[in-house]
Amino acid sequence: MSPIPKAVLYYNPLSVWASAANSKEKGYGADELELKVVNLMRGENFSPAYIRINPGGTVPALVVPLAETLALDGPKKYRALTDTKSVLEFLDQSRSAASTTNTTSLAPAPALAPATMALSEISNKTISLLHSVPINFLSLAASTLEDLLAHAKSPQAEFVNLRQAALQRYMTQEGQEASEQAKRLWGSRHTENGFIVRVYENSSVPVSALNALGKQEREAFYKRSVEVWNSVKDILARLENMLLGPYALGDQISLADMHLAAWFTRLLFVSGASNPPSSAPTTPKAANPYEDVYSGFKQLEETVRDRTGDDTFVLGSKIRAFFTLIKNRESWKQVYGDELH
Repeated sequence: MSPIPKAVLYYNPLSVWASAANSKEKGYGADELELKVVNLMRGENFSPAYIRINPGGTVPALVVPLAETLALDGPKKYRALTDTKSVLEFLDQSRSAASTTNTTSLAPAPALAPATMALSEISNKTISLLHSVPINFLSLAASTLEDLLAHAKSPQAEFVNLRQAALQRYMTQEGQEASEQAKRLWGSRHTENGFIVRVYENSSVPVSALNALGKQEREAFYKRSVEVWNSVKDILARLENMLLGPYALGDQISLADMHLAAWFTRLLFVSGASNPPSSAPTTPKAANPYEDVYSGFKQLEETVRDRTGDDTFVLGSKIRAFFTLIKNRESWKQVYGDELH
């Protein structure tokens, strides 16, 4: 008799959106969900095998057995969920009061899906807003020569170089047998990544010594970096109006909070913030009851001001209150306990 098949979560522990797909919040047991690490440094997310699972070459991805094929002795069929929103929704639905999924865990399984249509609309708008900005680019972005020189000597440069080498290898060695979809993905990523590689490689060359293409690419890189940070600043302002508080949809944690926690933690990380102290907020009585002293808020404010040129920018009280709560949850600590990423 074959065992009941498990869903397989493809992730990377340092990926911003894979960190959002936090199975611990739903109380999944260690034997209920198979975890497979995708090595992004080696470009495994662009391998032919992984692209067959997720044609976009991103993490997370969740491969789940179809319910109608779960008969123990029958053939099994699977489907892949390849965007963060779908992955989180499936993980939420598969451990709930209404779920018929086999489970061995006795841990609580809080419902994360919005309870009403109105809250669903807010949740969807919030999630869509967070995913509208290329958050991963912030780890690579530079808007000044000083920043560019620092990045060119950092692990970020090693990452883009290794990724470029992997893409070149797949295009050269696998090109004959690969699908047209895979070839298009490799080609587009090779072009996008190659642009960053060249900007980093030319970082020590004075502007006056750069050729026309080098000058154009450096200025385009600076411009894009500023544009992305401006988008982040605008999103932070919009979130202040959208969040019901203290969590995204009110007093109860929800799916939107999983996305927001990963997104905002990445902002703190790229701003150079350290892990926050662990302190449990008390029952709200004051105007800003969840506020605590955390240097990361100031570092993020200073980073946004520096990258956008807006010296008036301040983090709103709602996003501060949100993070002050979310950082104390055990699920957040298990993902970010050692260090932010």
